Amino acid sequence: MDIKRFRKKYHLSNADIVRVIQYKYPRFCKYALCMVSNPKGYGVQLTPGAEDTLMTAVDKKKPNRKKNHQLTVRVDDELYCVLMRYCETENMTVQDALELLIKLLRVR
Repeated sequence: MDIKRFRKKYHLSNADIVRVIQYKYPRFCKYALCMVSNPKGYGVQLTPGAEDTLMTAVDKKKPNRKKNHQLTVRVDDELYCVLMRYCETENMTVQDALELLIKLLRVR
């Protein structure tokens, strides 16, 4: 396993990888990760058990969502009531209403 590609593919920090592997192998540290990241220079690689531990942790973290971006907004009471009334009359969720608004803005 190429640990550098793995890190980039799953957007993990070195600290994340060390923490996951340390769960099963307590003596694994950032220095060992440095050596694993450069196998040609050090001749060190992860054991199959450590690789399985990493893959299991990544599979658990992987989101099951098609829409990866999350928005959080704060509005005053009046705007909130307007949005809720609109959603009730149109029988829409807040997410559907906001997506419609953004699509309308995109057309402009």
